[in-house]
Amino acid sequence: MARVLRIVGSIFGTSVLSTPFSRVAFRRLNTAGAFLLNMLYILAVSVNLMGCMWWFLAELEGLESSWAAGINDLTFDLLTANDPTRYVVSVYFAITVLTTVGFGDIVPRTVAEMCLAGFYMLCSLFYFGYVVNGIGSLLNELSVRTRSATALRAKLEDIETWLVVSLSIIN
Repeated sequence: MARVLRIVGSIFGTSVLSTPFSRVAFRRLNTAGAFLLNMLYILAVSVNLMGCMWWFLAELEGLESSWAAGINDLTFDLLTANDPTRYVVSVYFAITVLTTVGFGDIVPRTVAEMCLAGFYMLCSLFYFGYVVNGIGSLLNELSVRTRSATALRAKLEDIETWLVVSLSIIN
């Protein structure tokens, strides 16, 4: 992530963290927002890595005997398609596995592809378990903060009542 920030900073000629927008954004970012940004970043990096690994395995096994040759429903030939198209199809497969949708239009054809797809499924299981656990922790933290705020509000109301009574006695 630090490398990405440095690259973006070199493109714009300044550090991304020192811009006025980032200062305001970081001041307003709470724990839940930071958690959400972290999860989205991990998801984007994982999907990219999985898509690249999926295409690399197809080239390693030989495109004619891999999953890339087994797709018949496309309006183009994936074996002769350009690299951005191949990347999109590979990332599409990674997303369908991660989201457990599994349309069945792209299927592993070799043992190595089946192993990699199984690994993707396990990664998906652990990732969403981590997300659910994080959301549960955030909700618990919010509930503790709510209870603390309610207790503080009750104490402030008691103090206000005491002041009103004290001032009425003095007058």
